[in-house]
Amino acid sequence: MKPKKYKEITSKLVEENNWNEELVSDAISFFYSRVRRALSSLEDTSILIPKLGTFKARRAKVRKLIQDKENLLTKLNPHEFTKYDSFRKNSTDLVKLKALEEKFEKLNTNKNEFNKENSKDS
Repeated sequence: MKPKKYKEITSKLVEENNWNEELVSDAISFFYSRVRRALSSLEDTSILIPKLGTFKARRAKVRKLIQDKENLLTKLNPHEFTKYDSFRKNSTDLVKLKALEEKFEKLNTNKNEFNKENSKDS
C-alpha cells in the first residue's frame, strides 16, 4: 500500500465532495500536526489513531536512542553559547526517553505478574 501525499488527499476530497479547498487543507494539516506531536512527545509506549491503527515505540530503538543521546551529551559543552540550545534539547529528549523506558519496564513487570497469576489458576 503506497501512502498518499497530503496534496493528493486534499485535492481528492475537494473534488469528490465539492468542499472548500482551504478548509480541507487546514483540517488535514491540523490532523497531521496532532499525529506528529503525539508520536514525537514520547509520552506513551503506544498511540492509537482511530481508523489508522496503533503505533508502538520499539524498546530496542528507545534503548539505542538513550545511548546515542547520552554519548552526544558527553561531547557537548553546555557552557558554550553555540552548543547550549542543542544540549538543552537533547537533555530534555533524554529525560523523556528514560521515562518511556521506565514505562516499558512497568508494562513488562505487569505482564509477567499477569502470566504468573494465570499459570497458577490453570
